[in-house]
Amino acid sequence: MILGAHLPDSGSMFAQDVLRMSRMVKILLGISAAVVLLLGSLLLFRVRYEMFRAVPGSMAPGIDAKDLLLVDRWTYGYHAFHAERAQSVGRAPRLGEVVILHKPNADRHLDSITRVVAIAGDTIELDTDGSLIVNGQPLPRCKLGASHDAEQTPLDLFLETQDGHTHVIAQLPDEGRRHDFTLQTVPEDSVFVLGDSRDNAVDSRVFGPVPLDHLMGRVVWVNAVGRIGSDPERPIIPVAMSAALARCTEAKR
Repeated sequence: MILGAHLPDSGSMFAQDVLRMSRMVKILLGISAAVVLLLGSLLLFRVRYEMFRAVPGSMAPGIDAKDLLLVDRWTYGYHAFHAERAQSVGRAPRLGEVVILHKPNADRHLDSITRVVAIAGDTIELDTDGSLIVNGQPLPRCKLGASHDAEQTPLDLFLETQDGHTHVIAQLPDEGRRHDFTLQTVPEDSVFVLGDSRDNAVDSRVFGPVPLDHLMGRVVWVNAVGRIGSDPERPIIPVAMSAALARCTEAKR
């Protein structure tokens, strides 16, 4: 032993060890809390949202067969996708929203992607030029131009506006246009839905108004391949239609 050397105080060393251990525990607790929060968020996301692959036809050109859709299953009440009815009550659907639904009166539960165009108590009809008339008022629309579908069938594209939502619809030229429903009133606890591809859609013109408990969820995002836009309640268009969209948007002001 060297005389005069200072020996470490055992109490001080113990206090430093405790302090280090305390700091380490705090760090580990912080990491654990972050991991739990992340896993909880992922679980909540998985329970609330579901990815769908779009089916061809009914919602073109905005939603096409190549697109992935993000669907909120809680908007209209929680609904397990394999269940027959909703398990809880959510808010009422709004005009212009794109929904996933079970087709009523079907032999088996078939999912369909389409747009809400009228709610309970509304009257709805199609004019001879293809314009949609709700409660006696034609919906404002502007012609974007001519296009064609995957089979090269000629189409006319229009920018249609309803309740603040603007979207693109497609219809055949005059000689091929559908005129398959007249004035109707939407019953209570139901909605009337139409596909954006007005002459190539299976919608309420085929299966009638849709009861609210058949609504499976609301489409909130579209992975639109080769087009501009991702919000189903706003225009999703081919790149070539950008100038026409700007013209129609300016004309609305």
